Amino acid sequence: MRLNQAISDLDNFVFSNYRIVHGFRVAIAFVITMLFTGYFEIPERTWILITLVVVIGPISYLGNVLPRAWHRVLGTLIGAASGVLAIVLSQYSLTAMYAWCAVVIFASAYYSLGKRLTWGY
Repeated sequence: MRLNQAISDLDNFVFSNYRIVHGFRVAIAFVITMLFTGYFEIPERTWILITLVVVIGPISYLGNVLPRAWHRVLGTLIGAASGVLAIVLSQYSLTAMYAWCAVVIFASAYYSLGKRLTWGY
C-alpha cells in the first residue's frame, strides 16, 4: 500500500476486520503445522506449535511475519553459539565466561530495541 494509491476493498476489509483475519490466519497456520508435524511424526511437536503462536501471535498484519521470524531464528542461532562459547570458556576461566555472558547480554539488550523504539523484537 502506498500513500498515493487508494485503499483497495481487500485492504479495507482486512483493516476493518483485522482481529478476525488475524484469528483465522493463526488458526489455519496452527492446523496446517499440526497436520504436518503429525504426518511426519516429529517428536516434541508441541514446541513447534508454541513457537508458531509466539512468532505469529502478536502480529496483526502479514508484512511483519517473515522479518520477525527471521530475527528470531537468527537470534536463536547467535544465542546457541554464544552459549556453546560460554560453556567452552567456563572450562578455562569462570571470569572469562562471566565477562563473555555480560557482553552477550549487553549486545542483546542493545540490539533488542532496534532502530525504531516501537518495534520491540
